[in-house]
Amino acid sequence: MPENLFTPIDHAIIRAAVRSLPGFLGAVIDMRFWRQMEVVEIADELGVTIQAVEHAMIHAVRRLKEECLKHPAFSRTKFHALKMIHSEGAA
Repeated sequence: MPENLFTPIDHAIIRAAVRSLPGFLGAVIDMRFWRQMEVVEIADELGVTIQAVEHAMIHAVRRLKEECLKHPAFSRTKFHALKMIHSEGAA
């Protein structure tokens, strides 16, 4: 990841957006992107179906985008880059 892609303000916006997610959605994002767990592992740990995890990830990413883009400093380009970086890192 390019060091200067995200500013400290961007990181603060992302952290706040993740914290704004309700429990289950926040847990799924944490497990998938930060702990880099596979979808099946998340489902096993949370005691839900793989489909429930996949649905939660879609919903959570949509909510993160909405929250991040409320801030003028956070562009759609940065959100797309964030999504791509985490998708590659978690794959």
